[in-house]
Amino acid sequence: MDAARRNSSRCIRHLSERSGGERCAGDLLSTTAAQEAYFSPVGEVSCKPWAHGRVVLVGDAAHASSPKMARGVATAVEDAQVLAEVLAGRGDTGDLLQQCVQRRLPRARWAQRQTHRRDRTRSLPPAVPNITFRYGAKALYERGYAPLRDRP
Repeated sequence: MDAARRNSSRCIRHLSERSGGERCAGDLLSTTAAQEAYFSPVGEVSCKPWAHGRVVLVGDAAHASSPKMARGVATAVEDAQVLAEVLAGRGDTGDLLQQCVQRRLPRARWAQRQTHRRDRTRSLPPAVPNITFRYGAKALYERGYAPLRDRP
């Protein structure tokens, strides 16, 4: 059995054991489709370059990160917005695409750095994030998302 299938089987077994005895969850996880599902560790994309000639990558194709900040769709929409604004200008398409990348790169990299910080909290004892979020959630939220309030 290859590594992907072993990982898939382990994940399905883990989910089945934690389904609380609910018959529907167990039934769903025992289907052929669930058995053939592919599970892998969360990965990150840090593509270089995002643009080449008249081609540009946007969204997860250019800068996917851990789902810790729930930014996947938002960054893709921001990429599309900036791409549309840039392409509405005049000039060489390749140069315009590079302008798009230059506008988006700092924000995408910032989101990835934030995700790295948040991912590191997984190894903390549960009491630490629980207390931190209980007493500092508003400040953490405001500081953690402040740069995203500005227009992309």
